[in-house]
Amino acid sequence: MPSEGNIRILFVGDLHIVDHQDMFNWIDVFEELYSRAKFDFMILLGDMEFPEVPSFSFPWGYIYGNHDNLGILYSSNGVNLHRNVYEVNGVKIAGLGGNFQMKAWNEINNIEEWIKKYGGTGRREHALFRDDVEFLLCFKYDILVSHDAPSNFLNYENQNPAMDRLLKENPPKLFVVHGHFHIPLYYQKFGVDIYSVGIRQYFIKEVKKWTGA
Repeated sequence: MPSEGNIRILFVGDLHIVDHQDMFNWIDVFEELYSRAKFDFMILLGDMEFPEVPSFSFPWGYIYGNHDNLGILYSSNGVNLHRNVYEVNGVKIAGLGGNFQMKAWNEINNIEEWIKKYGGTGRREHALFRDDVEFLLCFKYDILVSHDAPSNFLNYENQNPAMDRLLKENPPKLFVVHGHFHIPLYYQKFGVDIYSVGIRQYFIKEVKKWTGA
């Protein structure tokens, strides 16, 4: 049964599943956690690397990482949160999957243009494109979930103008949660609260239902 009042969301970092048994073990972990903690929604933050189509008995969604098989994810019973604003009991969740790739970002607006120009997706299947950001700039949301981090995460000197632009021009009302770097950390960027989830780690966060415009 969904909780009343506040919403409980389970955020799951990169699992990097190694085989079928590992996958079934993680499914059992989350099913048992749901039976005890009764969260309202689970979000997988990418790089799960499921070897086959997963299924859970409770509501869940995902953003894909740079190592995921998209066909497997698209065939699952989970909600694809990439380039999407999905509402869970009054809380609006926006998603940005994949990772920043400079060539894709500088050359092309979207994956369709890339396929037309180069004849296939290649390594750009998981890339962020400018149109992904333009889409999310049109909506208001409470939480932003992403696989990749904003630019200059810790000492990595990574670049991600896609995330940077969203945080500057259309930040979430509450916070950001991301994976990819395998480091558990709370920090702020452009005044936004951000949670980085470690590899094979997860946490439940209680979120107040948004009652504003």
